[in-house]
Amino acid sequence: MDTNNEHLLRLAEENYLRGNYPFAEEVLKNLIKVDGLNSKANELLAYIYGKKGDFETSLQLLRNATKSKNCSPESLYYLGSCLLKIESFEEALQAFKDSLEKAGDFFEGLHDAGIACSRLGKTQDALNYYKAAFNCNKNSPELYFNIALIYDQLEKYEDAIKNYDESIKLDSSNYQAWLNKGVSLKEIGKYDEALLHFDHAINLQPEYFKAWGNKGAALNEMKRHGEALECYEEALRINSDYVEAWSNKGLTLNNLRQFDTAIECIEKAITLNPQYVEAWLNKAIVLNDLKRFEEAIQCCNAAIKIDSTHHETIYNKSLINLSNKNFDSGFKDYESRFKKINFSFPLDLNEVPVWNGLKKNSQILVVGEQGLGDEIFYSRFLNNHATDNQITTLVDKRLVNIFSRSFPKVKFLSRGSHLEKSSFDYQIPMGSLAKLTIKNLLDVEKLSGQFLTTTPLATNKFNNTAQFKCGISWKSTNKEIGNAKSIDLIDLKEIFNNSESDFINLQYGNVQDELAKVSSLSRNPIRQINGIDLFNDIDELLSIIESCNIIITTCNITAHLAGSIGKKTLLIAPYSRGRIWYWHYDKINVWYPSIKQFFQDSDFTWNNAIREITKELEQEIARKN
Repeated sequence: MDTNNEHLLRLAEENYLRGNYPFAEEVLKNLIKVDGLNSKANELLAYIYGKKGDFETSLQLLRNATKSKNCSPESLYYLGSCLLKIESFEEALQAFKDSLEKAGDFFEGLHDAGIACSRLGKTQDALNYYKAAFNCNKNSPELYFNIALIYDQLEKYEDAIKNYDESIKLDSSNYQAWLNKGVSLKEIGKYDEALLHFDHAINLQPEYFKAWGNKGAALNEMKRHGEALECYEEALRINSDYVEAWSNKGLTLNNLRQFDTAIECIEKAITLNPQYVEAWLNKAIVLNDLKRFEEAIQCCNAAIKIDSTHHETIYNKSLINLSNKNFDSGFKDYESRFKKINFSFPLDLNEVPVWNGLKKNSQILVVGEQGLGDEIFYSRFLNNHATDNQITTLVDKRLVNIFSRSFPKVKFLSRGSHLEKSSFDYQIPMGSLAKLTIKNLLDVEKLSGQFLTTTPLATNKFNNTAQFKCGISWKSTNKEIGNAKSIDLIDLKEIFNNSESDFINLQYGNVQDELAKVSSLSRNPIRQINGIDLFNDIDELLSIIESCNIIITTCNITAHLAGSIGKKTLLIAPYSRGRIWYWHYDKINVWYPSIKQFFQDSDFTWNNAIREITKELEQEIARKN
């Protein structure tokens, strides 16, 4: 380098270090006019423009600085930093790699390379860079925060929470860390803890609209819809263009059965961002609850057009199709449920693959899934495949005896039993048998009706009176939709007052107070059969059901048990919300022809259904007598 140029560069650097940027800038410009590829001059001038926020000019200068093989690792690092700011992530990552190659591992280079990988969706690479950065500096709150973000993307929420904790320990003023930890807690169902973290974020930053929005989402999950609505309204006061809040406010209004306003809010979200998949899904949910099925499907299709892998939309579309008996397309999309429900295969999929229904003479493991009622419902498909294959089925231990008696060609084990992977060629979830079996309504009719058997001796011990016996069940404990498909026992008192029957309790759980209240207010008390555990002894419950003349129940396990043995049943079904897809909208259920359905009114009251059931019961008693 020319001696005069060296002098000018030292002069510029001295003034830069003293903070005399205008003088340093002037000197550097003059130097670059003479020596345009001077790496150090371009680098220093880039820093000055960066401090002024002119990243475009800074970036051009850094490109000049890094053309030389002798450029400094600092120039390459700062080039990557500028490229990050303009979201040129691939180029930024390469600049960080080049910087690390020249300088060896240093915290900033490793950390920011992790950020670039994260933005590119290379989550494992990002995690590797962050872990390497951790070896250089274990006291960076930002590093812990970014590691937590990666674990969130990988849905490893417990690991994310641990790293947010470390970030907060080092910097408790970071309201975003409090918020994100709350979101992770919400994802694993720890709503009370999540609320505390959202509140802390709000205390640190009262106008942080995302904290208000996420607090609303947690409250909505807790069924505290009124409070959720207040949070969304506060979020929208702060930011009226907050798309997620408009969409989620609509879903909350739907839960409050304010359907028209719900749709208006969701449409506002779609107007603000037509590519927001969740808003299209939420609109589909509201329209489905209103039984506007074609429009609901159209919304699902709009969401899937935006994101063809959005499993929750595909799952909801499958439920709409299945509930309307579009079985072929419905069951194909129903496979998306595994992203929604808590299910995992018991054997390594690399060693025991999923059965596609084509291979015969195979050893197949069928895995029960979802609730007890679902296992009963899906068990009807087992015989179809047991003729050509050796089938072992994992189910709830309470069903093993019933199923072993009813399906003698199938071996049943309780869930959690030890399995030898060498004993099986394939495995399949029980619900997926439907996809292999049902294409249309004719296929359903072939499998409808009775498919479980009772033990005569057990049933006879409950036939201790000639009086007409009516079994009663009225609750579901399903966490998501149980309330929507349950009814207060006292609301059925019209049935007990107007019908001469021996009413028998089939409802498990602590229901003594409800039984006592009804007994004090009606002419006919409900009899409890002592010594029977209605929750654990399902075989005895099935025998009690068999001994009854008729069953009155909501959409719960009692309905499945009664329908599976062909017992005449009067089912109290929800209008829409709370109805699982196989309780279709017909008067006679196509899967269980012995079940007659009585629907909640469109205003979500049960009065007409109860009145019709009372009349039906009286007619049944008259026929018996």
